[in-house]
Amino acid sequence: MIARGAALKVARIAAEVLANPHTRARLADGYTRVDPIAIAEDQGINVLVRPLDKLLGAFLREDSVGILLNQLRPAGMFHMTCAHELGHFFLGHGSNTDDQLDYRSGANEIELEADQFAYSLMAPLALVVKVLKAQHWNWNSVRDPATIYQLSLRLGLSYSAMVWSLVRLGKLDGATAKSLARIAPANIKRALAPQSSAFEANQDVWRIGPNDKESILEPRPDDHIVL
Repeated sequence: MIARGAALKVARIAAEVLANPHTRARLADGYTRVDPIAIAEDQGINVLVRPLDKLLGAFLREDSVGILLNQLRPAGMFHMTCAHELGHFFLGHGSNTDDQLDYRSGANEIELEADQFAYSLMAPLALVVKVLKAQHWNWNSVRDPATIYQLSLRLGLSYSAMVWSLVRLGKLDGATAKSLARIAPANIKRALAPQSSAFEANQDVWRIGPNDKESILEPRPDDHIVL
């Protein structure tokens, strides 16, 4: 984690980005996910989506500013990578490549700041609370792996990123989070999907019901929907 002063500064910058009229209008329309690609395009940033080998993404500040994203990654990782690269942009960092997210203590300060920005942008407390209320969930509900997984889908995060977002928001303690993070999302998906369903690791399983009627959800074409 970064120093408290730096974390507050990053959170403030992320809050200013979230206050953009287009982002606010999107969420007011019923979307449950902040769209980092739309934010990048609003800033005139070129976003290139390509199949890459090991790289998750890159931020380029050369003659023009650009973001490169790996289209082969799961949706949650894809969104968080874009938000991380946006962090490099809004925090004034130079060109950078990323082959991982969730940098740990001792990592380069620039990466820790970009991580903090991504979490602040994609999972602000107000948006998490909004989704919880719509689903009639509470803070005790987010100790259930299946609920965390469904929350992660609506916010556009990976299961693991959702767990650590709840820690950053002070809603889960570290020991509980470590236990939850050890649960494989594939096992959660298998428990949710109808028996005999087959799906790839990149596919998600959405559990959708009456509480979603006011929300605009964004599953990928190959995702499974359980009503």
